[in-house]
Amino acid sequence: MNQTQQYTVKGNYKGRMINMDHPVYAYRNLTNGKFSIRQYNKVVAHYDECILLDCDFKILPSGKERAMREQVRNVHAFIRGYIINEPMDYIEDEDLVEVTYNPFCNMGFYRIDNNEEIDRSKSVFLKNKKAYIIK
Repeated sequence: MNQTQQYTVKGNYKGRMINMDHPVYAYRNLTNGKFSIRQYNKVVAHYDECILLDCDFKILPSGKERAMREQVRNVHAFIRGYIINEPMDYIEDEDLVEVTYNPFCNMGFYRIDNNEEIDRSKSVFLKNKKAYIIK
């Protein structure tokens, strides 16, 4: 693929396209129970399940401060990565470690198995309203 071509797939929100060559920002949508996928500051899809590669766990400090001050959740924590378009049925549950974030209790994202904070992962599987790093 030359540099002027971009691999895109159709998202499922307002017919917007997902540029597979650029990172997306995923967050759990408390309204619809799915994962919202943002790219270029616009929601492009809502998924029950997806896989992200080369991930960073991001928290916007101003949003966290507002959530703590008002004691109301808001969108300020994301997983940034490259979404892939492939089947997920090969991933076994024993290969997954749950990662979570609570603005009222923790500094950042952390692993459930050992309470270790995490800011990067090679891959993240989003399913069942939870995020999992893939071992």
